[in-house]
Amino acid sequence: MKKIIPKVLIICLALISLGTSTELPPDKYTVIKVEGLITYLSTGIKMNRGDHFNSNQKLQFKGAGSRAAVISKSKGRFVLTPKKSGPTKSNLLPAMSNISSRKGEILNTIDLHNYFKDNLLLLGKSAVKVKVKEYPLTKDNFFYLTYQHNGESIAKKLAFEGNDILLERASIFTVDEQPIAVPASIQVTLYHRDETKKESAKISEFSLVLPSEEDLKEELKIIQSESKDDEFSSSAQAYLAQFYGKIDADELKIWLSANSFLNVDLPNKK
Repeated sequence: MKKIIPKVLIICLALISLGTSTELPPDKYTVIKVEGLITYLSTGIKMNRGDHFNSNQKLQFKGAGSRAAVISKSKGRFVLTPKKSGPTKSNLLPAMSNISSRKGEILNTIDLHNYFKDNLLLLGKSAVKVKVKEYPLTKDNFFYLTYQHNGESIAKKLAFEGNDILLERASIFTVDEQPIAVPASIQVTLYHRDETKKESAKISEFSLVLPSEEDLKEELKIIQSESKDDEFSSSAQAYLAQFYGKIDADELKIWLSANSFLNVDLPNKK
């Protein structure tokens, strides 16, 4: 029995050594966007867009709402959030991937309310096709938005072409024929106006999201560099929907093409 014990010990030590030598390295991620404040625990340095970090790196989340969008070439996109057990514990949650890609035609009041709610991302211009009989589009019937600016309620009539109502940054944020600063996000209310009856019907309230396009370009460059070519458009749309707001797939492709992300030339939607 005494002669067997050393052999057992040798085998155990060999197995331990083998297990140590085959330990996988931590996954590496690139930061796309940070909301709130996250710091690296070892240095106290603030996490920023473009940072590279390992999955085993300890982080400090300053506030429950702090989170980050991160990506790995091999693993895909994730959302980095704090664990409930403490601000120095982090979760890597799979990012949104399956979303409704095209808005299509809005044919009834329920669809109209459902579309104009929550967060709506506006990149320059968006056309929304509305064929709701209760809310016709004519010279005397139209939609308009209201929002607050410097303590004053601003009403902006929305132009339309056929059944398409048009949301345009430049038009919405012009007051007294002068452009005003475009906010990153603003709460707006949508109404339909019957000028003949002098009546307005409230449709819904939602957030119009208008981020810096330069920031968006930098974020999407990171996603593109870490994504397969055939996955970039869908990944970009899912990312924007999760961190900004809903956007139509075709309109996004037009914007991506105009900003050299895609090598296709798509016509504007009619």
